[in-house]
Amino acid sequence: MTEFEDKERDVEEIEDEEEFDDDVIVFVDENGNEQEYDIVLTFYDEGTDKDYILYADGELDDEGMAMVYASTYVYNEETGELDLEEVVDEAEVAVVNAKLEELDTDDDLDDLD
Repeated sequence: MTEFEDKERDVEEIEDEEEFDDDVIVFVDENGNEQEYDIVLTFYDEGTDKDYILYADGELDDEGMAMVYASTYVYNEETGELDLEEVVDEAEVAVVNAKLEELDTDDDLDDLD
């Protein structure tokens, strides 16, 4: 099973909603460096009442599994950007891992390896 990597990121913003629509997001750090990620999946969870985004950069872990990252997101109408928050709450981690297990069972993660 592929579990998401709970990795600290120094992320300021996602460029704009248009990039989100293109299945790619670009993170810009405080130094202006850009890192592109492929969007694996977005979903809403009724239990937490939050929207989630799962994304990957093609990196593999030590076992050769795709590293998938997860955040909650809200579209900020004032700035035109997505505001992301790291998934750290145990209940949210369980929601994300359950969704990844569903994807893994459906073989939807094959393109990430």
